[in-house]
Amino acid sequence: MILKVVFERIVGIATDEQDIRVGIDLVRAAVMRAETDGRRQVTHDDGEAAVRAAIAPVLQARASGLPEGERTILYRIAEQARVGGDMTSGAIFEAICGYQAIGRSTYHEHLKQIAKVGIVDLMPGSGRGREREVLLRYDPEKVASVCRHLD
Repeated sequence: MILKVVFERIVGIATDEQDIRVGIDLVRAAVMRAETDGRRQVTHDDGEAAVRAAIAPVLQARASGLPEGERTILYRIAEQARVGGDMTSGAIFEAICGYQAIGRSTYHEHLKQIAKVGIVDLMPGSGRGREREVLLRYDPEKVASVCRHLD
């Protein structure tokens, strides 16, 4: 038996990933963990352990498909999020310019590609034009770690 809270978390992740197979894999992993411990009920800890184990490979696969320049931008986004910095696309662009020579249009194209692979979400910002709020879908520490290990 799976707790409702665990089930709702798994459904949310499968919905975010837009892939029911992710949800099935998470349920299977959580149930296996409970059975290994000799329990018939899946606990919150079982669900969270399954999520942690599944998310890292997904993030790794998505980030490894990005070209080096986009991974560098992704790393800077993670760093900005880790320190609690301004997460608007303009603020991130300014932070990146200190590390990488890149034009604004090229930066926005790379940012759209990072969003397309599902690592960040771009939400309309309060500014004009292309200004967007950049929201990481994964823990900033994990994103930075994956980007460091891929380079």
